[in-house]
Amino acid sequence: MKQAKHLACLLPFVLCLAALELSPPANAAETPGVLTGGVYYIRNYGSSKYLNVHAGVDADGVNVYQYQGYPVAQQQFHVAYEPASDSYLIFAMSSYTGTNRVLDIVRIGGSIISGCNVDLYSRVDFSAQRWKIVALGGSKFKVVPSANTGIALTSFGTQNGTNTGTSPTSAGNVFLDNCSGSGTANQQWEFIPVPSSNPYASMGWTFMYANPSLHSSISSGYKRYDRVDHNGIDVVRRSGGIFGVSLLSVSSGTVKKAAYNSSSGNHVVIDTSVFDPNGPQGNTMWVRYLHMDQIAANLYENGTVTAGQIIGTTGYTGNDSPPGIDGTHLHFDVNNGQYMYGPPAISTINPQRFWPGVLVRHTSPIN
Repeated sequence: MKQAKHLACLLPFVLCLAALELSPPANAAETPGVLTGGVYYIRNYGSSKYLNVHAGVDADGVNVYQYQGYPVAQQQFHVAYEPASDSYLIFAMSSYTGTNRVLDIVRIGGSIISGCNVDLYSRVDFSAQRWKIVALGGSKFKVVPSANTGIALTSFGTQNGTNTGTSPTSAGNVFLDNCSGSGTANQQWEFIPVPSSNPYASMGWTFMYANPSLHSSISSGYKRYDRVDHNGIDVVRRSGGIFGVSLLSVSSGTVKKAAYNSSSGNHVVIDTSVFDPNGPQGNTMWVRYLHMDQIAANLYENGTVTAGQIIGTTGYTGNDSPPGIDGTHLHFDVNNGQYMYGPPAISTINPQRFWPGVLVRHTSPIN
């Protein structure tokens, strides 16, 4: 069974990933024209059909094939670039709003080779779920497995696929086939941004660090697949440490808390005085900064702050891991229930929605 195959491979792949995280390749680079954290329709150039998760079913082993275009989640995919592996994860928006199952290769005899089918699966197989997106020019791309760049994502023919048609010659199926150069038209794909319905991005909030190009990597994402109770993001540096870096207030507002406790460490809670456009009527959004090293001396409860004001520095106080590759980090979350401690999941907002073009690595969807 595929599940058993994945589990058998999990340990070496986890160890491999850990090694890669410690030593990012020098030539790591995102693909121009594909925004990490972005949500896309992926259209085949040869057939004009769209990459499609069968019926939007969120389950392991569901077939992925091409289908005529509809503005639905089963044809929307969230891409997340990982600098450490110089590759992409391609999440299905039909799977826990783009934070759980990914585009996956069904191995043949344990190998990633021509003829392998493509499906949806939980993140358990490093090599079978990491992709390189190669720009071909003219808004076209080929998508190849990181483990074998001599094969590419391919659709068969121009017909709609089905859940049961999983062979390389099944009408409309999507699989892997040998590829050289730019490949055939059915190996070329267009990444079409899904129109944003994101009111948070238009608020113009200040990023929490002065240099988002350097301090904008996520070591633990919002409601990630293995921590669905993580209602914020842990922000670190793209490379190197982040200890003692100045933190900025993302919005003007009122300081509700600036204190220490054993769980949050040094922490600051700010009422932004901004109402949540998608939340309960009458509730303003509160933001929380946890595990800080220092809180700014001029910060006090019930005092006011302005957007961009320094409120302290990044640290690892409270219930946090010791210094290390991701030990020092900022836990940042936003809630619309005016919670000071432990906001329940229903009241939180994915912080990436406020800065869709900034945050990278282990990203959650922005739409």
